[in-house]
Amino acid sequence: MTKRLYGEKLLKKFVSMKKERKAKVVLSCGYKTSHNSSGRTLPNYEAFYAALFEAKKEQDAKDQPFGLCGHQNQNERKAIAAHAQRLRALYAKSKDSQLE
Repeated sequence: MTKRLYGEKLLKKFVSMKKERKAKVVLSCGYKTSHNSSGRTLPNYEAFYAALFEAKKEQDAKDQPFGLCGHQNQNERKAIAAHAQRLRALYAKSKDSQLE
């Protein structure tokens, strides 16, 4: 069983897997849940987004006092924001399809 990643480790894994399927990213970062009736392991998007948001907040808090705003940090932030937005859209879409 994969331990859940938090903080900087989560952000690094997230950026390194940006071309992977969203469910694979969430599962490989340790955010999974079991579906009671089928016993299947499913990605836990909600917990993943919460941890990703907190990790991003921590990173921004660390970077701001020192004024670290280089291109690499900006590019990573953009990549994380874009990836998180795609994950949120897919999550919302999956929630809508479950309601139908």
